[in-house]
Amino acid sequence: MCRAQYQTPEKAAARLSQGYITAYGSALPWSNLEQMFAGAGGVISTAADMGKWLSMHTNEGKNINGERLLSKSLLEESYSPLPGSPKYGLGWSLSSANVKPARISHSGALSTIQAQQDIVPSSGYAVAVMLNSFTTTFEHAYEISSGIIKLTEGQKPNIKVPMPKIIDLFLGLMTLIYLFLGIKGILRSKEWSNRRKLHPTLRYYLRLMPQIIPVLFIGWLFFIVPNLQNNSSTIKDAIGIWPAAMLFLAVVFLIGTIVTVRRVYYRVRLNRN
Repeated sequence: MCRAQYQTPEKAAARLSQGYITAYGSALPWSNLEQMFAGAGGVISTAADMGKWLSMHTNEGKNINGERLLSKSLLEESYSPLPGSPKYGLGWSLSSANVKPARISHSGALSTIQAQQDIVPSSGYAVAVMLNSFTTTFEHAYEISSGIIKLTEGQKPNIKVPMPKIIDLFLGLMTLIYLFLGIKGILRSKEWSNRRKLHPTLRYYLRLMPQIIPVLFIGWLFFIVPNLQNNSSTIKDAIGIWPAAMLFLAVVFLIGTIVTVRRVYYRVRLNRN
């Protein structure tokens, strides 16, 4: 295992494959969150080295040459549940009772990368899946690994509907609907204000709360959170978490801001007159 190592983000970038995020059924090239390169998230490996790593686990602590690296008892101890955590050992998760065959797993994901490793004690097989893409609404690495395990058991993998694509397309439809209604609201801002010209000032501005509250929340998410102390993330990083959802929120933010500004403008101008 001479190619698996830990590297800082700057050095790692040259060795990593281009990462992707998914949106509306398509893959978009994207960059990783820099601060996530730490601990296990900073380990870079290859398929060959992952195979050697897992074969050591399925061979009772011995490498492919039969040399002992860890004792069998030490491996079993690492799989054993920790006090107060019945399904988690030393970095390993134990499958639920309804998962057949039972497996010992570890998984992880960055903003454009995800990985899954599973050990199946009953068969002696182990599977590693490493993907240079990430989808917030679906664990592709887990599903691929589960499908491979089914093949080793002589079963057919389950073919599922493309739920992430369906969810994104639904969000896309909602984005278009909101954009259409929002443009109508913008164009009718003067008419909306004129119909409420006799309303007391407090009542008038309270009617703006349905637009102001989402604007404040989304503005906090996009502009404040990425700039919190010791947070190196950017607005681009926030968008990459879930592009379809973030585009919807961006449209809500823009429409809400424009509608609010125009309605306040017409109210102020009306008061001056």
